[in-house]
Amino acid sequence: MSDAVSHEGRVLRCRVARGRHGTLDDEALPVVRDALGALDESVGAVLLVGDGPNFCTGGNVRAFAAAEDRHAYVHGLASHFHEFLTALVECPVPVVAAVPGWAAGAGMSIVCGCDLAVAGRSTRLRPAYPGIGFSPDGGMTWTLPRVVGAGRARHILLTDQVLDAEAALALGIITTVVDDAAVADQAEQTAYRLAQGPTAALGRIKRLLGASSTATLAEQLAAEAEAIAASAAGPEASEGLSAITTSGTLVGTYRTRIPLVAVAQAASAIRDDGGRGVSRKRRTAFIPYRSTAVLISPNSAPCSVAAKRTSRVLYSSDSGCGVWSSLEIFFQMMPNTFPAMSPPTRPNVRPIGL
Repeated sequence: MSDAVSHEGRVLRCRVARGRHGTLDDEALPVVRDALGALDESVGAVLLVGDGPNFCTGGNVRAFAAAEDRHAYVHGLASHFHEFLTALVECPVPVVAAVPGWAAGAGMSIVCGCDLAVAGRSTRLRPAYPGIGFSPDGGMTWTLPRVVGAGRARHILLTDQVLDAEAALALGIITTVVDDAAVADQAEQTAYRLAQGPTAALGRIKRLLGASSTATLAEQLAAEAEAIAASAAGPEASEGLSAITTSGTLVGTYRTRIPLVAVAQAASAIRDDGGRGVSRKRRTAFIPYRSTAVLISPNSAPCSVAAKRTSRVLYSSDSGCGVWSSLEIFFQMMPNTFPAMSPPTRPNVRPIGL
């Protein structure tokens, strides 16, 4: 497999641009396109990234200028780009973009085609096409009006407006803004969380939303009825309903009270342990507390914890979804931290994204 595509647990990580300027990687796009078109049940989310300080600033302008037959050259590039964009928009699982720095030209088109986009406070977006005398490609004239409305899209495109992160957030182009240094981590956490969600149900949500702009109300209601019935008959609904109706099962949210002092002790233990066995990458861990997943980081004070609302904990197992894997991490590290609870035997459980 090309280095443009890699599997990280249930997340498919795809690189779309290269270099300091974030130039669109024309060689990687067909590889990513094929990977998106061949997804199987092992993938629950897609994460799009660049490999530099800028997400993507579009195609190689020097190559545009040097082309002998510019019409044929640019038409060919646009056609290949559009094959990738079609696969992106039609991807059956959620697509998250990590958007540091600039997303301009084709880079902004890609962001508009994603389901969720995480930006830094200094992130900037710009159509950029008018700046070189081009009209947009990459579906920007189709996706942008659907996100911001026809009137705002017209203004953004005709004036080649530069959008800062907060403006893009307010318009709905960007869905999360964090500190610049946290963009990659936040995007990864978002993708990992979605990947552990109800994949089939999320795919149905995407299809319903995609069809809603052209469907009548009656058509949309009929499609919703079919989708919710299919969801209800599937294994994800069985798991979710079991989590609500059965206390203490291996699925859903663990409902035993976890004292805050125990959480603080666990955080302290993680820090003292250097995060070994908890997170090789970010050294963080999640534990479930009622319907909240508590994020513990060794980089914070022992009693400094961040609670994030979630219905699932980030992990993957060979035998299904549940909440026990993160508890097992803490039992392994601190067997006396939670004396009132003992984890069940759960083989082949592996944390991911932690």
